[in-house]
Amino acid sequence: MAEYHREQEVKLELGEEGYTRLKALLMDESAKTPAKLVGVRFQCNRFYDQGTLLWDRDTKLRLRREFFVPEEALSLVTFCAPAYQTPSELILTAKCGRGQQRAGVSDQDEHSYAFPEDERERVWADMSETLAFEHVAQLGLPVEMHLFIEELALACWGSFENERYEFVADENLVCLDRTTFSNAMRDWELEIETERPEEALAEWTLFLTGHGIPWELQSHGKALRLRNAIGIAPAHSAGP
Repeated sequence: MAEYHREQEVKLELGEEGYTRLKALLMDESAKTPAKLVGVRFQCNRFYDQGTLLWDRDTKLRLRREFFVPEEALSLVTFCAPAYQTPSELILTAKCGRGQQRAGVSDQDEHSYAFPEDERERVWADMSETLAFEHVAQLGLPVEMHLFIEELALACWGSFENERYEFVADENLVCLDRTTFSNAMRDWELEIETERPEEALAEWTLFLTGHGIPWELQSHGKALRLRNAIGIAPAHSAGP
């Protein structure tokens, strides 16, 4: 079933040192932190476009395969990539429009479709180089965008893998990401999915600073950082 929501996130760049220190702090059960571990997601992401036709319309198409390990099972899992043998989900997502964004905060329309379990392996294998429109049609996009994409030959232009530690803090989902791009570059980031981004930004920057953890406001989403990493960045950022 297709879903739509307005995605609001706080994004903070950590660097390897900041990531390592924050992860150790949040994983320490004896420490007084605002977050509780839920589990870890291993994610593999592919992006599709015809040249930059979608990108130039501030739209990104992403197919994500992921494997989720709940907190109570982490001790039973060997952390080695790829951990994608039995994916818990395969999700196609379209992020549309530049949204309201400033450094550290993003706000964007997101349409998604989760594939049924019996289709996941076939779709992932078949869509390694191109993306069939029959899958895009499941997203329930606005009519104008639907018709535009129907005429495109969608090819995979890049990919990255992400190891995501997920925590809950009040009503927010706190994600600690270690991302490996397709050219082997890595970066480290804190993402907070929230309905009150300004409050979450103030709370978490204060928390990080108070614990001496280095951070910077993240100005670009992972898709743009991927394009920069592999040398195909277009003239504008296409939103978060």
